[in-house]
Amino acid sequence: MSGPFIMMSKSRIKPGKADAYATWSADMFGDVEEQEPRLLAFNVWESADHTSSVVIQVHPDAESFEYHLKLFGERVKEAFEYIDVEGVEIYGPPSPFVEQFVTHGVPGMPVTVHPLHKAGFTRLQAV
Repeated sequence: MSGPFIMMSKSRIKPGKADAYATWSADMFGDVEEQEPRLLAFNVWESADHTSSVVIQVHPDAESFEYHLKLFGERVKEAFEYIDVEGVEIYGPPSPFVEQFVTHGVPGMPVTVHPLHKAGFTRLQAV
């Protein structure tokens, strides 16, 4: 069964960097929306005390996520000035490029891969 390709990252926002991270995120997310028409969803949530962040991306397939990394990979690394990534979860089978990028991008960062979509559906517009 084939499902979407989803990536979720959890991060700690560095002390005193919440405003700069918000500015970086708004700029980055605007560029991604403009340049990646296949990307289904790209969202960031932040805790009320501005100390933690979660980013969730929903792609139609692994190739879309690989395209995202090739297009914005260097820019993603800029975020490390503002955040410390605590972990990444991948839902769907990653390509070798994606696996290499995610597992070697931040040494020691926990990465969990759930490659098998067992059941479910994606509905991005309400009926």
